[in-house]
Amino acid sequence: MGDFKHRKSVTAKKVKNAFLGLNQRNEKLFQIFQEHNESKKKQVGKEISLKIYQKYECTLQRLKDFIKHEYNIIDICICEVTSSFVQNFEIYLKAEHGFSYNTTKLMQKVKNIIIMAFNNVWTKTN
Repeated sequence: MGDFKHRKSVTAKKVKNAFLGLNQRNEKLFQIFQEHNESKKKQVGKEISLKIYQKYECTLQRLKDFIKHEYNIIDICICEVTSSFVQNFEIYLKAEHGFSYNTTKLMQKVKNIIIMAFNNVWTKTN
């Protein structure tokens, strides 16, 4: 017999809310990214360089440009960010901005933010 202390009860209301998506958090990608960048800004000169911080800001701006270009929206729920979204962003960077080495660096920063969100249970997949 297993340990039942840590199991949560299932109720009709919980099932209904899960079905309707009411249990999902609605954090937006740019909100999370901006909070991350604000945290990095406080570390400039201590743990990171100004140049690194500026790269995070550049990455955020490129993401905003991409979402406006591809989806004609100003932000996206982090729960809607999928691996195909990330791949499409990478293709966009290469096609629209001609990035190659810089694309790899920008993509790593985006993936770090998504992993952070995943670890905070803001997304369903990473």
